[in-house]
Amino acid sequence: MSHLKHKKNNKKNTRFRFIPIAFIGLITLLGGIFIAVTESQQKQDNISYAAEDTTPTPSSSLLIPTATFTSYKNLRYSNASPRLLLDLYTPDHAGPFPLIIYVHGGSWSSGSKDTNCAAYSTAKMMYRGFAVACINYRLTNEAIYPAQIEDVKGAVRFLRANAAQYKLYDTKIGIWGASSGGHLAALAGTTDDITQYETGLNLSTSSSVQAVVDYFGPTDLVEFSKTSSQRQDIVGAKLLGCKITAPGCTEKAIAASPLSYVTADDAPFFILHGDKDRAVPLSQSQRLHDSLLAHNVRSELAIVQGMGHGGVQTSESSQIDAVSNFFDLLLR
Repeated sequence: MSHLKHKKNNKKNTRFRFIPIAFIGLITLLGGIFIAVTESQQKQDNISYAAEDTTPTPSSSLLIPTATFTSYKNLRYSNASPRLLLDLYTPDHAGPFPLIIYVHGGSWSSGSKDTNCAAYSTAKMMYRGFAVACINYRLTNEAIYPAQIEDVKGAVRFLRANAAQYKLYDTKIGIWGASSGGHLAALAGTTDDITQYETGLNLSTSSSVQAVVDYFGPTDLVEFSKTSSQRQDIVGAKLLGCKITAPGCTEKAIAASPLSYVTADDAPFFILHGDKDRAVPLSQSQRLHDSLLAHNVRSELAIVQGMGHGGVQTSESSQIDAVSNFFDLLLR
């Protein structure tokens, strides 16, 4: 079966003709409508698609919207650190539920499940019928890479191993992260077959995910670190524990880059990035998107005009709808 890759193009040839002056008012009205439609179409042109998803899915959603949910706080998923806890939120109905795991950002050095998850856009996913898990992982003041991706994978394994207890679908798990959390979510989606990152508990259980949402995460740490001395420090000294230009450190950066692991069997991706992002260049998301498409992996890239590194635009209803629809389609 062939795989198609294309960008949406909604441009249409438009013909104009002169009409009597009596209809100038009508033309002005229609012109306003045409401009509005054109602007809407241009916004749609900011999303690229791999046209075919080879994963068979049911035709109907598994989601049942809910007004209330049950919270399971501070579930320990690993013994590697006292910090390795997660909170799980499940809708108040019979289940089972598709699961979204949220990975917080913070330059790998700050943030937590308590301040960067349930109070934000992820809460809206709970009401739509998803189960949502907010996880902690070891920060760079405690451990350098690969501890962070080992922890994320440990959380996935824990939730899958305990899916029956919490009424979760163990084959319908998505992951979502922003900034450094987006980097870790992208790694989780591209390293399913990398056994060196499987450490800790529940090792007989898979850490695979079935869908990935990456909000403006770094994907090539070598190129990312070249863009400023501050990023060299964040990636090198803090995350990798070495000076990025030192012998052997470049290899560590390559090994910590999602772009290094893209293969044809990766999970589908939805990637969002602002065209005014000064913290993580848009090219980081564009390169991952292009590589996924080149490997025939479903990928959608949404470029938000005027958005920097996150902000209120990530919580707009159109963005939440896009993420919800993506997870809904892939976690069926």
